[in-house]
Amino acid sequence: MISEDLKQQAIRYQKSRSFALNNVLKDELAIWLKAYKGTTLNKGCGTCVRNAMNDLTYWMQTEKAQEVKPAKIQFIGVKQYSYQSMSYNDLKALAQERGLKMGQAPKKADLIKALES
Repeated sequence: MISEDLKQQAIRYQKSRSFALNNVLKDELAIWLKAYKGTTLNKGCGTCVRNAMNDLTYWMQTEKAQEVKPAKIQFIGVKQYSYQSMSYNDLKALAQERGLKMGQAPKKADLIKALES
């Protein structure tokens, strides 16, 4: 609906509160304002042009807010264990947490074998 040049000036206005419009861009802004609000732009009045730029930046923000954004996918991961680098006590606690019955004092190799299967 609006040209890239006018859009860039509106973005510049949002960031720095300054803009530079030539007569072609003022004409385009006047056409947009007539369609958006139904009012006529006084192109010779700096305040009127600034107010129209305010309206344009507001319109751009509302258009951007109404865009359909893709849904975020929730990641559900499974923790990967490096059993070889874990301590004996950590392995024993993990085996108990998983409900593995290993006896009183299983060997580290037996714990690793049971956890991997």
